[in-house]
Formats: sequence, structure tokens, C-alpha cells
Amino acid sequence: MKTAEAPIWPVRHLGEVSTLLQGKAHEQNITDNGQFIVVNSKFVSTSGKTKKYADVSIMPAVHGDVLIVLSDVPNGRALARCFYVDRNNSYTVNQRIGVVRTESEDSKFLAYLLNRNKYFLGFDDGAKQTNLRKQEVLECPLSLPPVSEQKAIAKALSDTDALIASLTKLIEKERAIKTAAMQQLLTGKTRLPGFGEGKGYKDSELGRIPEDWEVVELGDLAHLVTGSTPTTRNQDFYGKDIFFVSPADLGNNKFITKAGKSLSQKGISHSRKVPAGSILFTCIGSTIGKCGIAESAVCFNQQINAVIAHDEHCDQFLFYQLLRAAPRVRRSASEQAVPIVNKTKFSETLIGMPPTSEEQSNIAKLLGDLDTQILSLEQKTEKYQEVKTAMMQQLLTGRTRLI
Repeated sequence: MKTAEAPIWPVRHLGEVSTLLQGKAHEQNITDNGQFIVVNSKFVSTSGKTKKYADVSIMPAVHGDVLIVLSDVPNGRALARCFYVDRNNSYTVNQRIGVVRTESEDSKFLAYLLNRNKYFLGFDDGAKQTNLRKQEVLECPLSLPPVSEQKAIAKALSDTDALIASLTKLIEKERAIKTAAMQQLLTGKTRLPGFGEGKGYKDSELGRIPEDWEVVELGDLAHLVTGSTPTTRNQDFYGKDIFFVSPADLGNNKFITKAGKSLSQKGISHSRKVPAGSILFTCIGSTIGKCGIAESAVCFNQQINAVIAHDEHCDQFLFYQLLRAAPRVRRSASEQAVPIVNKTKFSETLIGMPPTSEEQSNIAKLLGDLDTQILSLEQKTEKYQEVKTAMMQQLLTGRTRLI
């Protein structure tokens, strides 16, 4: 591998090295069990996760085609996103999707080069729908290395993509294992060694639970605190002294380690402060049920209730039970313009509790170990995504040469 100050690559327009075909409407042919995947903007922007099917292929895509989104809303994330076709007889192309077909260049390299290309994004004025016209697409300038180098670059990037995809599948598998473990352990269907020997089961408001478990209202297990927001008109309330948590800061990770805003010491007195280990649970709006555990003392806004477990109960076990109870809490919300679960209603949430804090802690530890494993895989995936971004910046510009 060698580094170059500037690539000595000819610049050519896309129309000089490829043809552009237009997708066609498939609305009349959409079916649940169709033979062909309909490539639309949602399919491309979700990397093939969101699918529709058709029973006929009105506009077939062939192996080596590069499919590109030609239309998107202002500041949308789908415009010019590309999908590389890796096999024949599987995809049919919908309207507003372009088909780039080349015989002279490496098509996989072209897919990496065209994907979200700055030239195309320059047509988005941020105010109205962007619709790339055929001539505009064909006039896209491309700096093209020899085909042999294109193939080497495409292989390096696709190998990185394959590694990221394998990690993503592993994360999905680990999440499924965690979901199954929560279902078994948090209902007592499976007991950990040393607990519940010889015990049977009984009916309860939460279904069948071990006979030595109890169903308890949340308010009897913890102290609940509703948050408060200092006025934004006084900027002296905001600073860097303590995290100020909103629903946007919840739901991605088990522990709250960052927040979009922070308060000053003066602002703390105009909010609600709770200690490390408190569970923050959103109780207002479309985000009802998002929750996390404060890794350090935090303040939080009025959309959130803090759950501070009593000393005899394990806070992390309570977190997992609330995570599992979230759908029930959402269903209990008042039916009005903005759904609300008030503190009284929230305190009535039923929780299945083992008889000892030791069993609670052991269940929480097992689930926590699974969370740690998932987080480690997610961090590794993010690292490889950063590596791929850096590789693209170097390889697609010729700053670093493979040949």
C-alpha cells in the first residue's frame, strides 16, 4: 500500500461510462408472497431490511446493476443512496429509482463511489422535494482509477462490509438470547440454581409465577420522583455540572452516561436531582416506556419519573422488570392529545418479585452480562464502521493506493 499526494486519475462523467434506466411503478403488482423484491427508496435506505414484493418483474435488475434513489424529501437521508445488485432474477425496480449499468467499469466500485455522492446531495436545497433528472445524474463527475484498482478498492471495502454485517447478525442473535432470557427469568419460568427448589407455581395478575414470588405495585418497591425543567430563559441555570436528562437520552443503552444538556449548580435547585442507580422512565408522549439507569447523580425533565429502589431491592432487577413492563405502562396512558401516565398510575404498575434480594441480584447480573456482551459487539461494529468511512475517504480519492 502506498500513499499519493493526489491521484492521477482521469475525471469522466457518469454518462460516459454507464447507461441510466428508470424504474417503473409497481403499485398494482404488490403482493405479500410475490416472487420479486420491489426496490424502492425505503428498501435502499434500510439496506434491504424493509421489503415489498411483486408477482411480476416490470423492471428487472440484473447482477452488477447499481440502483440509486432519485427522489427524496428535503434534507432526507435516502437521496442518492445506492444498492448493489448481487444476483439475477430477484429484484424489480420501482419508480424514482435509477438503474446504473456499466460495461467498462467495476460496478461494485461504482456503487461505493456514487453512494450519497456530494454532487447529488448538492441538488437538495433543504426546502422542497429533490427529484434528480436523468441528465443531472449522467453529468455526475467521477475520478476513475484503472479497472484493476477499482476492483481492489471494491474488494477492500466489501470485505469490511462483510465483517460489519457478520457483527450485526451476531448482535441480533445476542439480543434474541437476551429477550428469551428476560421472558424466562423475569417471570420465574426458569429459576437460577439455588433458588426455588421444590417450589410450584400459582396464578397471579401477571399470569403464572412461582409460588414463593409476589406481585407488588411499583410504589411499594421504590420512591418515585417526577422531574422538572428549569426555565430556558435563564441561561445561568445551564452549564456543565450535572447531566439534565430528557427522553431523547433514554432507550439506547442500559446506563445513562451522557445527555444532550447539563445544568449548572444554580440550575440544580430548579430541577429534580436523584442519585446514581436511579431508574429514569419516560411517562409522557410517544416515548413512554423508554428507560435507563443513572450511572451518576442526574437531573431530569418533567416527562420522566425517577424510580429509586428501596434498599432491600435490587435496582437493576427493577430496571429489567420495568423494561419488560413498558408495553403495559404504555397501554395504561390516558387517551388525550399527548398520552400521559401520571405518577399515581405509574406507581400502580405490577411487578413480579422473587422473595430475596439475592435472587433478584443474580437474575440482574445474568441479564447484565448479556447487555455487556451486546454493548461490546455494538462498540466493535461502530469501530469498523469508522474504519470503513476512513478507508473510503482514502481509497475513493486516491490518497491511499492499493496498486
